[in-house]
Amino acid sequence: MSTFQSQLHVFAGFVRSCAAATEAPGRSHDGPRLPWRRVLIVEFRDEVFASLKTLFESFGVHVIRVECAADTSNTASRTRPDLVLISGSMPQESAWLISAKLHMQSPECLTWLYMPKLPYAQDHWRKFSGVSTVIEYQGVLSRLLDNLRFRLRQAEKPQPSAVPLPVWRSQKFAAVSA
Repeated sequence: MSTFQSQLHVFAGFVRSCAAATEAPGRSHDGPRLPWRRVLIVEFRDEVFASLKTLFESFGVHVIRVECAADTSNTASRTRPDLVLISGSMPQESAWLISAKLHMQSPECLTWLYMPKLPYAQDHWRKFSGVSTVIEYQGVLSRLLDNLRFRLRQAEKPQPSAVPLPVWRSQKFAAVSA
């Protein structure tokens, strides 16, 4: 290897390390600051899944895919996801039914549905199926990605502490109440 090639090799390593350091700004090496480490995405369309996977992985979340509604329950019990994201356009089975089955299996798992258009009776179906969030994206993938990116950024923000604030009384009030 010539001197030029070795210098080029060192420079390429430097560029890779700089790119890795700036790839996910604000994230520590300890892992994601999101409440979820694993997300199960129930999606049959390759292009939609690829976009969702890229988005979630940019936040440091491990992505698992299910293409067929029949495999959802088995995969969820095997992988124990923290969040399940279900397409409302699944051809084999209703997303509401998939969610209800998952909710019976593991009620603590958070479930989000994304649909091109919200149904009329969505509030009743949400209560029955255990869905915590329904996202309407009007069939436009960029709207779905923007909505999810917003939700992930909101979840990434530090939550306020549950420490109660001290109660300050004025001397005048303390004398009257005593």
